[in-house]
Amino acid sequence: MKRKNVRVASVLLVFFTLLRSRRPVAKTAEIHRNMCSWNTPSAMTSVTGVKNLQQLILPDLFQTELCNSQSLQTVSILDSPQEILLFIDDGFEDRTHCGIGCRFMRLDMALWYAYANNMALHSIPNGGWDYTSESSCPSRNHECYFQNLASAPAENWVIDDKTKKMINIMNANILKANAEFLSVKLWSRTSLDDFRKEHQFGLSWLKENKLLKGKTGCWVAAQLLFFLLKPTISLQTAIEKEKQRLNFHPEGSQCIAVHVRHGWRSKSSSNIKMSDYMESVRRYSDTRRILLITEDQEVIEDAESNFPDYDWLYTKYPRENKHDIGASMSVGEVDPTAEAFNALVNLFLSIECDYFVGRVNSTWYRLMIMLAYGKYGQMPPFDNLFEDWGHGGLRKWGFFGMCTLEELREEVRIIRQKFPRLVKMDFSKIA
Repeated sequence: MKRKNVRVASVLLVFFTLLRSRRPVAKTAEIHRNMCSWNTPSAMTSVTGVKNLQQLILPDLFQTELCNSQSLQTVSILDSPQEILLFIDDGFEDRTHCGIGCRFMRLDMALWYAYANNMALHSIPNGGWDYTSESSCPSRNHECYFQNLASAPAENWVIDDKTKKMINIMNANILKANAEFLSVKLWSRTSLDDFRKEHQFGLSWLKENKLLKGKTGCWVAAQLLFFLLKPTISLQTAIEKEKQRLNFHPEGSQCIAVHVRHGWRSKSSSNIKMSDYMESVRRYSDTRRILLITEDQEVIEDAESNFPDYDWLYTKYPRENKHDIGASMSVGEVDPTAEAFNALVNLFLSIECDYFVGRVNSTWYRLMIMLAYGKYGQMPPFDNLFEDWGHGGLRKWGFFGMCTLEELREEVRIIRQKFPRLVKMDFSKIA
């Protein structure tokens, strides 16, 4: 792994400071996890309700490392300037085939590549992300909804004026066509092919990292998500507004996050009824509060009509179950910003729940689980209906990077031991 000399003294100082401060706290206590100096507290950093913060010591140490790698630092004339990895994967190479969850997986792997190779990851200044609009966010990139990836804009890191000018005026497609003239490295959809074949999703780098010794690739991928997805003020406001409307966190409350996928890619899930999900829900008898995440209004009507003894929570948003959401956004039938806000509010609400029910052949459901894992330092209990692990086994789970099937089996085995009443999945079927 190409890393700068580890700042041993500072890392140890952070470790022992955290160790002294991490004590079991009451359910209602609020503490914020480590974040970069250019970040502000948010729904992602707040860890209200964690009883044992010891499990967050190593995650916070890793966050400190990521912040250091994403901080612009003055170098001497004898040092080589830190390289830039520019994320340009806004769907221009495989239009309509990558939604929000898919994009986050790709961004996750780009950050791991950058960290492992002593680079700083930046968003393209002139993006074209489908789930953004030029009127509400001209840059149309990651920073439309999330806090800055790095301590300073990419232009502050670039030395040569030609590259600086090109990345400020060109979109993803044109930048890729002129990649040979740039002094920065580009990360696009095709970068995943080499990342998978040549670097085995970065598994070798994980084995070389002393700080992460003993941690699975799933753990690392989850922590990368925690770093990446810290809401902007506008998204944070939307999250808090929805929490108040739903009375989402009355003192001592718990919830179950249920994801029912009936969207345009749900060929294998569209015929599954709410009653199928309820078989898993009933295992968690400690609460009757359910956060229902779906794009189909009929699912909500089914739930409220047939299971009225449960408290169904869902965002106030028109659910039209479009056949192709990407096409609907491109022709103006769906507001991409409103669509993204609703999806992201659902995501941040879901990770505060205590149990997850859905199907892992959905990218979004996997994202819910992994982001909760990243925030709280341990994989939450979840159920995978009908033990359908996706196309060719759980091949798609690997799109989070180095979270291999073997490591996922171990993660499922652990949560089965911790939550035997909730987790009934046969980890031997993850193949």
